[in-house]
Amino acid sequence: MPQNLAARDGQTSSGCNCRSVPAAWRACSAPGAPPVDELILEQVSLNYNELLMAAAGKDGKGRFKDNIFIERLWRTLKYERIYMRVYETGTELAKDMTTWFPWYNERRPHTSLDKRTPNDAYFEGLEKLKTAA
Repeated sequence: MPQNLAARDGQTSSGCNCRSVPAAWRACSAPGAPPVDELILEQVSLNYNELLMAAAGKDGKGRFKDNIFIERLWRTLKYERIYMRVYETGTELAKDMTTWFPWYNERRPHTSLDKRTPNDAYFEGLEKLKTAA
């Protein structure tokens, strides 16, 4: 790899960082660069994706902690609403969801929120932030 591209993008001799992968791409496509095998370019791309995932704190394995809140919401929706009713059409289901979500956020008390609604807990948190600032 041409030294000037690597140095400009922050590559060090001690190892690769997220900024050095784009430098490798540019070096491979620079005028006069030797031909590069497609498999090498694919590997560089895979390594770059791994670096981005690591920088974002994601391991790409779909751990339960990544989406536990949305999974719990859908479970509640299914057991408290969808399984308790019969819907003739998808439109009927969609219309019912437009009434369920506001009820869930504005009127349904949650045990994890000390019997408060999500809206109440959210706005109380905002008030605390305003008074702290």
